[in-house]
Amino acid sequence: MDLVRRVEIAQAVFDRFHNRPLRFCRCDCVRMFRYAMQLARGADPAPRLQYTERNALSVLRRRGWADLAEALDAHGLQRIPLAMHLPADLVLIPSEMRNGEHDVGALGVCLGNDRALAFLDLEEGAGPRAYAAPVQPATVCWRLA
Repeated sequence: MDLVRRVEIAQAVFDRFHNRPLRFCRCDCVRMFRYAMQLARGADPAPRLQYTERNALSVLRRRGWADLAEALDAHGLQRIPLAMHLPADLVLIPSEMRNGEHDVGALGVCLGNDRALAFLDLEEGAGPRAYAAPVQPATVCWRLA
């Protein structure tokens, strides 16, 4: 995928999700990942996936995944060093959601200029919203191709 297409995908993800509040199964990091994948590959990687805030961990466990990193690995995405990220690549950002000893993480979509769109709780009392933030806290990166 060329850089122009990557920027188009990153911009489309930004336009669709930026500043929207977190709503599990409607507007969340998994939906953002699925939308980016659909734009890049022409198909939703998990069209029948249904979950809520209450059962999100059990959905991961039923599929045999401890966290979102294992879920993305299962979709065949190539892990890359964080320093090599390009627009539309995917990153895993630490989160407060836990699955036993595992940090489940939150997914973000790289926008360029070392920024990623991710659901963050930046405004007191507002709850998590999709914001463009530095990529730096990310722990894992995948090439979206």
